[in-house]
Amino acid sequence: MHSKISKYYNDYILDFNDHIGNVYHYTSFNGFKSIIENGKLRFTNRFFLNDYSEGKYILDLCINSADTLLEQNESFKKCFVEKCKDKLEKIESDSFQFYQCSFTTDWDNLAMWNYYSGDGGVNIKFNTSKLRNCFSAKVNGSKILFSSGHVIYDQDKQLDKIKQIIRDFLDNNTAEKDYVIADCLVSKLVYAGIFFKPKEYKIEKEYRMAFELFSDDGRFNSLITSSSTDYKINIAFSHNMVVPFLDIKFDKSAICGLTVPALVTQKEQDAIKLFAKSNGCKLETIKKSEISKRF
Repeated sequence: MHSKISKYYNDYILDFNDHIGNVYHYTSFNGFKSIIENGKLRFTNRFFLNDYSEGKYILDLCINSADTLLEQNESFKKCFVEKCKDKLEKIESDSFQFYQCSFTTDWDNLAMWNYYSGDGGVNIKFNTSKLRNCFSAKVNGSKILFSSGHVIYDQDKQLDKIKQIIRDFLDNNTAEKDYVIADCLVSKLVYAGIFFKPKEYKIEKEYRMAFELFSDDGRFNSLITSSSTDYKINIAFSHNMVVPFLDIKFDKSAICGLTVPALVTQKEQDAIKLFAKSNGCKLETIKKSEISKRF
């Protein structure tokens, strides 16, 4: 990237927040135990998630809606569409790689219990404001910029957001050539696509946190640090595929509660509270699910 527009790209923060108070992370009991003991949340490479349209959905949307998005800028539209198509062909090998962690705004959702929690799972309640500001990871000495917010499922709202980003890049980089603007713009839109999903997924009411890493040679994995931890890309084997991830340290004060299955007894809840407290995490509330399922 050219230095001026590169700075604009790096300083351009994506914000999809609607100032909500709490979000929830459904996980297995062992997942909860690991989060409390280690004080880390798992961020997974988006190109290895269950939904294989991740990262591609927004590019398809841009290509198919180019006439609407750039109806008064024919000269730039051609370059923009070419960059989108080029990115689509090699997106999984791109130098920009994105890692994300998923939450939901629904504290008691049957589909989420079934899909993410397994037998005896829980969901962890987070204070959204604290969560957004409790990470300290760095790359090459610079703090990683986390983007966060609601996933948008409505296509009209998605197109409005895309138009806004296009407008911002065009209006603030008038001295650059079209192909330079298009290259940076499309990379930023791929990042924004983390917060776009097809309407079929709206039952999840998803909220995401994400960050991007850039590397020409794959070495960024050894440069991610916090005040007390060096991070390296790790891998897990899940659903018959290798999945890259990063477990990032966070401030456990962002956790403010827990929802447990309906059949968990008061004695078991007390044991969970004691476990959390002994690991430096205060659970303000433990709430029982209102869904009467055994497993």
